[in-house]
Amino acid sequence: MFDRNKIRKIVLVNPPMNIEEVYGKFSELGGASPPTGLCYLAGYLRDFGYDVSIIDGEALRLSCHDTVSKILTEQPDFVGLSCKTLWVTNAGKIAKLIKEKNRDIIVSAGGHHVTSLPKQSLQEFSGFDSIIIGEGEITLLEYINTINENSDYSSVQSLAYRDGADIKVNSRREETIDINKLHKPAFDLLPDLATHYNPSIINVKSLPAFPLITSRGCPFQCAFCDRNVFGNTTRIPSAEYTFSIVEELYYKYGIHNLLFDDDNIMINKTIFLKLMNFIKESDMKLSFSCQARVNSIDEDSLKILKESGCWQLMFGIESGSQKMLKAMKKGTKLHQIENAVSMCRKIGIKTLGMFIFGYPGETIETLQETEMFIRKLKLDDLASFFFTPLPGSDVYDDIEKYGKYEKQWNKGNSLDHALFIPDGLDEKTLKKFVNLCNNACYSNLRQLIRIPTRFTSLTHTKAFLQSIPKLMFSSHN
Repeated sequence: MFDRNKIRKIVLVNPPMNIEEVYGKFSELGGASPPTGLCYLAGYLRDFGYDVSIIDGEALRLSCHDTVSKILTEQPDFVGLSCKTLWVTNAGKIAKLIKEKNRDIIVSAGGHHVTSLPKQSLQEFSGFDSIIIGEGEITLLEYINTINENSDYSSVQSLAYRDGADIKVNSRREETIDINKLHKPAFDLLPDLATHYNPSIINVKSLPAFPLITSRGCPFQCAFCDRNVFGNTTRIPSAEYTFSIVEELYYKYGIHNLLFDDDNIMINKTIFLKLMNFIKESDMKLSFSCQARVNSIDEDSLKILKESGCWQLMFGIESGSQKMLKAMKKGTKLHQIENAVSMCRKIGIKTLGMFIFGYPGETIETLQETEMFIRKLKLDDLASFFFTPLPGSDVYDDIEKYGKYEKQWNKGNSLDHALFIPDGLDEKTLKKFVNLCNNACYSNLRQLIRIPTRFTSLTHTKAFLQSIPKLMFSSHN
């Protein structure tokens, strides 16, 4: 319990993480994603009369100390920190620094990492007063109102908090929020969208560009994924709601290129087709890329995507070994992957395949299968990731049964360092096959010919060319 004045000023914080820490030696390929979750929270709290600010330490390229200085300038009563796994260490540093300056400020953390490990996070990071578990809007508002009423926290579902020397974790909230009833994300609280945010350059045709997530939850059971925050039920806003956000980004912020970063934009075909029709019939000259599952597309849907401005479709392929796809509980077949890539090529949509290397059970044979499959697919782009065990995923709790795991939250960028090495393999071998697979995608004549015309930005063309040798030759060093 806090014996304090009422909360009036709230500051929500996206902790800093420099682009080199996120992307490693591939930093020239990197981008910065907006803290959309914080923007939804801010809009929701403002609707209830609270004064809310957002400080995006990552976008502003701040240090932890500089982030704290900006926070304290706002004179907050309450600070909320976003905590994805890669960012949680810096979030903990910021919380501790805030407490050293002013112990009366309440510091709460939320997001994927702390949702999966609420008790452990409070034990590990002394600056956190509490954890918001799962979806934040309802719980955060109820928590703040409870503080203002000086009431008992035990009734606030999805809350973990300190009670003297003890840590209490309340029951999980079953209630979820209707996205259509939320205020649109408070992008007005972020620094200039056009200059501070953009996807990775392999997802960008021209600038300015902006990543946008519209849905919540996922019904699929991929064993490497953390579904703890939004759950297994997909909630998709209406086409009208999403289109209003797209219009705002286009007309108010000058964003003409989008990355729809939802895991599967086509999961509800009715809403998807309606949204595409809105975009196609509008006056906006919009281009975009998006994600889909290989077994969710058909030629008719792809034609509509193309007509609406889609130039690239991303697929979470994960592996070229059916054995590994089964181990990952991916729910897809190799022939479905081949068919999806072939259909995109026929319609004229570029393809980007995302692959995971070093999942439990990976062997030399499965890596060789993946290399040969990539050569066969002829993807336009490839994104290779080392498997990183995520708290909250099916495989996380027993991960050390399957290999060697180096638990360092802030080292899990998964692009140039493998935190997990499966039994029977070593990091050098994994990096060798990442190189071979990148080489299989990017060393052919078709790819080299199209590089000069790929981007409208000379800066992007130069950055992409600089990255090619690293992608193909340097990971094993």
